[in-house]
Amino acid sequence: MALCLASGAVAGGLGVPAGWLCGALGMAAFLSSTGRADPMLPELRDFALLLSGLSIGLSVTPETVARFVTIPLSLSIMCVAVVSITWGSAFVLMRLYGWRKLDALLASAPGALSTTLVIAYENNAKVSHVVIVQLFRLFMLMAVLPSVIAAGVGGVPATLAEAALLSPLNFALVCGCALALSWVLARLNMPTYFLLGGMIAAGALTGSALVDGRMPQVLANMSFSLVGWFIGERFRGIKMREVMALTGPMVASFAVTAFVAFVFSELIVALSHIPQSEAIVAFAPGGVEAMSILALALNLDPVFVASHHIVRFMFIGTLMPIAIKLWPRLFGIGPDGGLV
Repeated sequence: MALCLASGAVAGGLGVPAGWLCGALGMAAFLSSTGRADPMLPELRDFALLLSGLSIGLSVTPETVARFVTIPLSLSIMCVAVVSITWGSAFVLMRLYGWRKLDALLASAPGALSTTLVIAYENNAKVSHVVIVQLFRLFMLMAVLPSVIAAGVGGVPATLAEAALLSPLNFALVCGCALALSWVLARLNMPTYFLLGGMIAAGALTGSALVDGRMPQVLANMSFSLVGWFIGERFRGIKMREVMALTGPMVASFAVTAFVAFVFSELIVALSHIPQSEAIVAFAPGGVEAMSILALALNLDPVFVASHHIVRFMFIGTLMPIAIKLWPRLFGIGPDGGLV
């Protein structure tokens, strides 16, 4: 944890876009892949996700809520983008590298890694291939996207820079509501319930103007680094020789998914006048936690971005298992359960 926080502080101090997040991510990925770090404690992970959710939710204002009139259109386009990204990348993996259809589709699904891994285990897919391609895409997004966005995004918005800190009483109120909602979401088996609980509870209170204020910067920076650690430790157990052997498929899949996502983000910008930077991060084929925190670190609207990634997670996590059960041949699963 000390190394991740220090790496985040150095990267942030050097002015690296989303430095606290990316610095910790790089350090955690290195330590985890080389076996030099113990797994993150579940309690610390939950604390990091709760802090991150609060940071996202506290950025909501009544003006942010008013922007949600554009969301139904962009969410609909995003669902089409998910299908296009998945099948476009899978087509390249099958045609250029001879991958089996199910392996290619699971490796290409933009996000919902937990769901895709369960499907891979249950159907004897090449789990290592799926994990490596998925994690490479996430790592590249976290490494490249901040610089791309920062090139077109100015400094800290005035509304964020001038917002006062939450009072101790309001902070306690927000935390209490977030913990209560997280408990409810956990009982409903919702994914990343601490992140969602903190985001929804804080967003509801600030969006309705019942509470006004921002997270202390030291806590926000800590949450960025802890989430970077949480994401980076997914590289645990991955061997370098496996990564090198999959260089071609990794790069090809990332290129296709990034290009298709960019095309759809430009479409929604043209149709709804959403800022280009927010559309790019909202449509980026990454995970819920990573992209939501990245949006916050880049001073974008994290609630707009998070809502798209949550819906995409639910879209993949719900429809893919059902589709595989109903139409197994579409996913390359034969009548005997074998893969083709």
